Amino acid sequence: GYYLMGIIDTMFEVAQEIYEQYKAYEEMFKEAVKGILRYYNEEEGVFHKYILTKKDMDAEGKEEENPVDVEATAMIRYAIWKGCRMRALLSEKYDPIAARLLDSVKEIVSEKNTSELEIFYEEILGLMQETTGKPWKE
Repeated sequence: GYYLMGIIDTMFEVAQEIYEQYKAYEEMFKEAVKGILRYYNEEEGVFHKYILTKKDMDAEGKEEENPVDVEATAMIRYAIWKGCRMRALLSEKYDPIAARLLDSVKEIVSEKNTSELEIFYEEILGLMQETTGKPWKE
């Protein structure tokens, strides 16, 4: 999550006029998104704490031992959302994933009802507001 956010936020600050540098970040970002989505649990709409494929989890019986990583899910959602807004990713392909991730994060935050998660969620929404320059509406 932090890695994707770092790349996309750096791209946001780098002038597109520095074409080679911008394109290098864009390629890095696309490759990282493609790589992390291999571990996306489509059924739940989340990422888990440990990077295991479904096959690994089934083989080792680790489903219960691999909790949902709400923070990582929120950070990855932010990065994909911002990547679509910056046209680094195809909106048609990635916006539905970003929307599903946000729905899952909202659901988990409301279920767990901890101030730590609420604060983290609000920080991610604040970053989205900074990107658009407008108050974020869910």
